[in-house]
Amino acid sequence: MALNQQRQQRITGYMFAVLAVFMGGVSIIELANEDPTAIFTFLMVVFLGYLSWKQLQPGTTDPVPTADERTRKTVQLAGNQAFWALVLVMMLQSSFDFIPNDFVTSSYLLIGMAIYGVFWAYYRHRGP
Repeated sequence: MALNQQRQQRITGYMFAVLAVFMGGVSIIELANEDPTAIFTFLMVVFLGYLSWKQLQPGTTDPVPTADERTRKTVQLAGNQAFWALVLVMMLQSSFDFIPNDFVTSSYLLIGMAIYGVFWAYYRHRGP
């Protein structure tokens, strides 16, 4: 996380803490006056305290994926897209019969490999 983002997150956490303290005082006053909305105010104090605590935790950076993880993700995405594109081609073939029956299996294999190659190159270039 960038230094400016950490500073903004810390300021937000302090703001939530100040609001929680203020609402805690309001909740105590409401309890002293036996106001039935004191429980709602107390729940707001708990929620604001939780938000404050989460914002004041030190920021963690996202881990950079390794080359193996990127390759696995690229292969999975390309395979998934190629599978559904091939299913679409098979459905169109069964509906319109545009590929001769002697070449259906080899056409499916060639179309599937071509679609997989296109999507693999796309995800390899663009990134997963």
